[in-house]
Amino acid sequence: MKAKIAAGAEIDTLNRKELKETLSEFMVAWQVDAAKGDRYVDIRDQGIIDAAGGLTIGGATGDQRMGPREGYIWDVRRLCISGLDYAAGDAVYVYRNEPTPLSLLGRTDQVTRGLFLLDRQWVLYPGHQLVCVGASLSATGYVQVTGTVRELPIALAWRL
Repeated sequence: MKAKIAAGAEIDTLNRKELKETLSEFMVAWQVDAAKGDRYVDIRDQGIIDAAGGLTIGGATGDQRMGPREGYIWDVRRLCISGLDYAAGDAVYVYRNEPTPLSLLGRTDQVTRGLFLLDRQWVLYPGHQLVCVGASLSATGYVQVTGTVRELPIALAWRL
């Protein structure tokens, strides 16, 4: 619907039919998401330890997606990092988005080896990524990250 403004400019607004169609499309999309519900997704990525013993897996450098798709959230339930020399004291730190102290989520070491998380302990929103970082590692070669996340449409975040 168009209306003439006294200043000579035109403004385009929705008429009743267009508004009804727009709201109907939104409701259908929301109902489809609700019907999908939550699902468990396996995640995996890998990286190689450099000559200095450094390692970064995930984030912008990752081979695989280590964060939720647009419109979804993740509740990370399990994360396991293999390929390290845990006996030599290797440890990998897990961060949200960037390796800074405020973004630290946890670490795997000789004791933990894998992280089994409680409900809602690590929740990632659209745009968030897991980043795994190690320094001065004794192991060489490839390191794999595997895990399981509970993925939900963002509109159903209240189910967490």
